[in-house]
Amino acid sequence: MLETETKFTKPRAERGKGFRFGAGRRVVYVPAHSLQYIKNCKNAARVSVNDVVFSATSGAIRRYCECRGDPAFVEGGNVRARALIPVANPDRGSQHPRDSVANNFGFVSCRMALSEAEPLDRLRKTSSNMSKIKRSTKAEMSLWQTNKLGDVFSERFNQGVARDLFSKHSLIFSNVPGPDVPIFIAGEPLEAAQAIFPNYLSQVILLSYNGRVHMNFTVDPELVEDADSLADCYVAELRAIGSALGVEGDPLECTSPDDYADEY
Repeated sequence: MLETETKFTKPRAERGKGFRFGAGRRVVYVPAHSLQYIKNCKNAARVSVNDVVFSATSGAIRRYCECRGDPAFVEGGNVRARALIPVANPDRGSQHPRDSVANNFGFVSCRMALSEAEPLDRLRKTSSNMSKIKRSTKAEMSLWQTNKLGDVFSERFNQGVARDLFSKHSLIFSNVPGPDVPIFIAGEPLEAAQAIFPNYLSQVILLSYNGRVHMNFTVDPELVEDADSLADCYVAELRAIGSALGVEGDPLECTSPDDYADEY
């Protein structure tokens, strides 16, 4: 089924076969924010780091749409919205699996919590959806299908499958844990890092590094008006999650990193 028509998606009549996005892309940078704050939210809610940031992204999109008087959210009805999430399949034969970087992932479809009106309800729904994926073999099967079936069918057929898959999702969401200590390049410390991908769909990428989360939305400016407001919507949602959980501090007050690797 196609997604619900919102201010963040193309009209349903333009989706499906032959639908296109504009040629341009706009990158919206979210201010670097504290990984410790996100971990505090995670601990208070007993969910994962990924649950918190994915829920905050869902809440940001809902806030963006609500600010524009989106009819899909006025009456409180069900909003169908899904994200494609690349789930890494680690190289089990590597001696240093944390240091191995490979293009070895499978796309998994996950529903976004846009129907829920409150931040904590969105977080709980997100955690429930993600837990179902973690308990399944969807990521492994997705990768197997990509590697094994891609050569079986024609290029035109594969392109059609990819087009239909993308047309039935709202965005692609990627969250990558990076080094928790500073990296030096030519003797100078790396202060920030951004991963930007001008994808077919709207793309959200988060990269944690040295105790901070660096994040951006890459969207079609012809589709997403006033795209820069997405950053404010994300920070507002993150603050709302923390407030509801009784988490002290502010996400933009970046603290020093700690050993979060085993808790991610």
